[in-house]
Amino acid sequence: MPRPCHAVSPEVDAATLLAILERQAFGAAYQPMVDVRAGRIHGYEALARFHSDDGRQLPPNAVFRALHDNPLLLLQVEKAVKALQVAHAPEGCKLFVNLDPDALLAAGEPAADHPVLAPLVGRPGLVVELIENANLSDARASLTLARILRAHGAELALDDVGADHALLAFPVLVGVDYLKLDRSWLRRPEPEFGALLRKLLEFAGETGKRTVLEGVETPADMERARYLGIDYAQGYLFRDWFREVAVPSDAVARLA
Repeated sequence: MPRPCHAVSPEVDAATLLAILERQAFGAAYQPMVDVRAGRIHGYEALARFHSDDGRQLPPNAVFRALHDNPLLLLQVEKAVKALQVAHAPEGCKLFVNLDPDALLAAGEPAADHPVLAPLVGRPGLVVELIENANLSDARASLTLARILRAHGAELALDDVGADHALLAFPVLVGVDYLKLDRSWLRRPEPEFGALLRKLLEFAGETGKRTVLEGVETPADMERARYLGIDYAQGYLFRDWFREVAVPSDAVARLA
């Protein structure tokens, strides 16, 4: 049975969610993507951070699940978080950011002057990660976004390729510059999955797409990425290069 529109995630109750919004308790984290062959940082993925009144870090997925029950609040938070992530990003390398189709659709059909897209358009080295893993509507939104962002010079990545929950729309797969391979590829023993992964990597090589392997936690994982010919690795193995930014509330545009 669908949840009522006023429900929130059990991990983030209504009082906590309201406190986050009122205090704008946002931060940003940047996880590096490391060139598998050269060993240097290619870019960073920008992630959101949320904090409770007592200073605890809240799971971002739980906060966003709660916000999905109110698309307009989701839109407001996404707008503020994206502006923050761009403003505090490391310089001189690629910046990967996620976009939530639900947040974009809350303000109507996506366009270049959309309040969430506005901080991103024209940012040098931007790579937008498309997430179209929920339904056909998300896939269509991703295709619309791809056209808009391409027109403004952004590169595109398809996130969560191969995740258990992910759908795969071929037009989106064909239209991106990066394939971000889910961490589950590292733990799949079935030969069929091995064959599928090899074909995906072959497809990426033949079409000029770069590949990123997520969830690289050990030297053995890194060696596996190197053996497969993957371009970039991302994960806890590179924790010494992670960056966290705690931003005071007055540094973020007020939610209005």
